[in-house]
Formats: sequence, C-alpha cells, structure tokens
Amino acid sequence: MSAPESNTQDDSLHDLLERAGIALEEPLREVRGYLEPHFMGVRLTSVFQPIADAGSGRVIGYEALLRARAEDRWPLAPEAVFALTDDPEQMVRLDRLCRTLHAVNFSRRRPSNEGDLFLNLYPQHLRTVSEGHGAFFDSILEHCGLSPTQVVLEILESGLDDVPHLEQAMNNYRERGYRIAIVDFGRQYSKLDRLWRFEPDHVKLDRSLIAAASENAGMRRLLPGLFSIIHDAGALTVFEGIETFEQLALARDTGADAVQGNLVGHPTPSGFQSLSILA
Repeated sequence: MSAPESNTQDDSLHDLLERAGIALEEPLREVRGYLEPHFMGVRLTSVFQPIADAGSGRVIGYEALLRARAEDRWPLAPEAVFALTDDPEQMVRLDRLCRTLHAVNFSRRRPSNEGDLFLNLYPQHLRTVSEGHGAFFDSILEHCGLSPTQVVLEILESGLDDVPHLEQAMNNYRERGYRIAIVDFGRQYSKLDRLWRFEPDHVKLDRSLIAAASENAGMRRLLPGLFSIIHDAGALTVFEGIETFEQLALARDTGADAVQGNLVGHPTPSGFQSLSILA
C-alpha cells in the first residue's frame, strides 16, 4: 500500500475547510493519489460512475458516490454516515466535506474536460443554510480548477418538501452557474408539478422504473409519455439502474436521453473507463 502523502496544495485546501468550520481529525492525506479525509471517526473516499448519452454512448458526466469505512474498517453506507449525527450544522459540514472530497478526486483523475461532475446534495444542507448557497463550494471548485458550470447538483425528489426555501436555494445555485437534477424520480408518488416548480436541468428516473418496465408491458407504454412530459418541462432524462442489454434497448426505445448503471460502468475510484459497450 502506498504511504499517505501531503503537499502544499492540500494544506491550502485544509485552510479552506477550516474557514468553513470543518475540523478534520487528522491532516489531509492521499492514498494512491486519492484524497481520504477522516471525519467523525470515519474514513471517506470517492468512487465515480459514468453517465452516458443513450444514443451515442458518449460520456456526459460522472456521478460521485461516497464510500466510507469505520475505525474497524467496516464499510458504512452513505445514509449510515449521515445518521452518525443529528446536529444540522454538523450535517452541513459533512455534506460540504463530501462534495469537496469528490471535487478534488474528480479534478485529479478525469480525462481532459470529459464530462460533468454530478454531486449529491444532502437535503438537510438546503434546509439549514439560509442564504449564500454555493459560496463555499465556489472556492473549492476554484481550488480544483473547475467551474460551477461543470457541476450538476443532485437533489432527492423525496427531499423537496420545503418548497419556498428550496426554490430560493436552487435559484442561488443557478445564479452561480450550477445545474440541478432531481433524482430517484418515480420511486414513490412523484408530483409532476415539481418539474415546473423547480425547473430541473436533469431528471434521473429511479431504477425501480426500468425494472418494472422490463417485466410489465403497461409500464413500457407509459414511459414515452412520461419522458415527453419531462422534456416539455425543459429537462433531460437519465435512466438509472441499467444492468442488461435488454434494459439499455428499452431505455433507448422509450426516449431516454442518458443512461447510468453497471452495464454502462461500475462505480470505481477512477471511474473513467471506455464505454465502447454502448456503441
């Protein structure tokens, strides 16, 4: 195993985190070229999963996913990491740290200017931060040589409950150049009026829809109409959970703009792999 490394660039990143009130439990370190901070007793790192144009197979972006290990090296799901605290301010710090981690690792490993960075935005962050959304992260992106126009912020549809506050937060992010994606759309009882209320740039359909459409002809007939509604609202569609060639063909036939899933590419630390399988 490679020994942890440190450099002046990480020292300046540490300063940025400290100014945001994020106190790490040890100095920032690299393992095999990837940043792995230690926070709340947990070691955090990134993996990236490609998102591809459904027709051409061209990479349009990479979703950053959190991987975490406890002190005993036992893996923790992202939901379990955020459940380690019930302090809203600490959740905001954790959310900011995770997005910082992903931005740094993305900027170090992605091919030249290929694809945007899709980042999960924890709903509690939107509820707790009252103004200036994106100000801290702008400084992180500048540190990484990225711009807000290269970032898509993913927000769970189930987290869209505080409508006036969320509208303000999304407008703040958009004014800085970020794009917005509503994710897991269709998991439960989706409200179509949210498409016009929040005006997302992307809508990521929950993996349960492709699984259901694979087995149910009625669901397959509904999908083109759903995609048409999403397109009318000005958003592009991303079909998640593509695991088989049959599901890929179904996504293409029903009008999906982009696809994501293990057939497209497994989440890996580098994530930046050839997608010739979709050609």
